[in-house]
Amino acid sequence: MKIINQIKHQFFKPNSSFDFGYFSFQAGIFLLASAPFFAILFFLISLLSKKNIKDKAYFKDPWNYPFFLSGILMIISVIKISNVNENIINYVHDPTLSILGLFNWIPFFWIFWGLQIYLNTKEKRIKTIFLLISGSIPLIFSGLGQYFFKWYGPFEILNGLIIWFQRPLNSDMGLTGLFNNQNYAACWLVVVFPFTLVFLLKSKEVKIKRVFSLIIFTFFTLTTILTTSRNAFLGLAISATFLIRKRFLVIVILFLAAILITNHEIFLKQLQNLNFENLKAEERFEVWGQAITLISERKLFGWGASSFPNVLYLKNGFSQSQHTHNLLLDIAFSYGIPISLLLNTSIYYLIYQSLFTLNTKKNEEELHDKAWISSIICYLSFHFFDLTYFDVRINLIFWILLAGIRNIVKEKKRNLKKT
Repeated sequence: MKIINQIKHQFFKPNSSFDFGYFSFQAGIFLLASAPFFAILFFLISLLSKKNIKDKAYFKDPWNYPFFLSGILMIISVIKISNVNENIINYVHDPTLSILGLFNWIPFFWIFWGLQIYLNTKEKRIKTIFLLISGSIPLIFSGLGQYFFKWYGPFEILNGLIIWFQRPLNSDMGLTGLFNNQNYAACWLVVVFPFTLVFLLKSKEVKIKRVFSLIIFTFFTLTTILTTSRNAFLGLAISATFLIRKRFLVIVILFLAAILITNHEIFLKQLQNLNFENLKAEERFEVWGQAITLISERKLFGWGASSFPNVLYLKNGFSQSQHTHNLLLDIAFSYGIPISLLLNTSIYYLIYQSLFTLNTKKNEEELHDKAWISSIICYLSFHFFDLTYFDVRINLIFWILLAGIRNIVKEKKRNLKKT
């Protein structure tokens, strides 16, 4: 009862300015990795909160224009493809899939705008970072349990509303955890990893906090390595380079310690795969070439969402991939080159602008924002070689990160006006 009363006093005390929309956003962040169904409900509440709607106007921010236009063009593309009379399109295209494909994009343009109010200060972004790390603990727990103790699922609670799919691992398969896919798990871990690193770097003054941060950082590093994802290794390198600079020794020691704990044979096999002597034989590059050829045949409106394997099969008599292994190519294939260029140019330019904000702050003060920028760079580098975007958790975390980036850029402009 004492704990309950403390919670009531904290959140529901008389005359408090308790913001239920912000509380719902925080709950959504915390539950996103482990309970996406409930996370989505909380995000919806935060988006529809009275304060959010009252304080914001969509077209006041010019950065919403390219996303709004992209949504309009995507709808036109779907209508155009659905009515096309070419035999190959009629054979492979399911209009329902194209309509459903729009839900991977258009709602998230709104989410990018609507969630910015909950990330509009450094303090709010730091709280979000902490909640992302805390909410990722179930992935660490499930993944290490799967790898070392053979905890296999699926595990269900609340009559299937929360399901953790965990399958037995083959000898050449990396850790998957509750994502049930090693690449999806790796992508999430790479996104959160810079935040664990910055908490470690910022915890020098308090010994207990530093020990706790070191434990969290080590477990995240270990779990990421155990996914055996080459994209994950790239993400670790990007984060370390971006955030540490002269402090590489700490990372090297922890990295080597993690390798000793893991199955070194799997890790060495992945290192062998990193050499570029047989680059031309890599299946991924073949898929890219096939995707580019198909994109050139339908430059303006694309082939339709989720049609890549079917079109590839019809053209070549076989399909070696379910997707293009590249986000930029996938958008161009599904909706056309103009939409892909508009959407990707807008995203990359916003991130490019955020890099200039780091020059206006002292090194120690900018670490959290640097970690935020590093996280989204890791996300995009991951999606240059793979495509995990269509998992709703990974999709949401990207647009949340981008909303934070927009606020970082806004803060720079406000500071410049003051000076």
